[in-house]
Amino acid sequence: MEKQVLLIEDNELNRRLFSDLLTILKVGVTTAKNGTDALKLLKEKKFDLVLTDIYLPDISGIELTHIIRSDERTASMPVVAVTAAPMTKDVEEAFSELDAVISKPIVVADFMVAVKKFL
Repeated sequence: MEKQVLLIEDNELNRRLFSDLLTILKVGVTTAKNGTDALKLLKEKKFDLVLTDIYLPDISGIELTHIIRSDERTASMPVVAVTAAPMTKDVEEAFSELDAVISKPIVVADFMVAVKKFL
């Protein structure tokens, strides 16, 4: 059975790019444009990995990760942020619940390696 990834990204071009890259890795991709939709999908389906933007239009990727970690059904699910946020000490502390952070603009090879590590 193929691995399943939940991709949460509000930017359509990034969503399409990341979806295409995940398809190359032969994984199933379900997309959400915001955290609210992502939380609904997490209740309906099991995912092997969550890829989330940090800056979403409703709830942040950080808050979304906190919700995922506080639910016993999803607490152990890997969560990787894809973000343009500069990596300062404050940001690193906010990202402490994440399994990894991929910086935007992405380097395709680095993105693929980071994703494969969790699948």
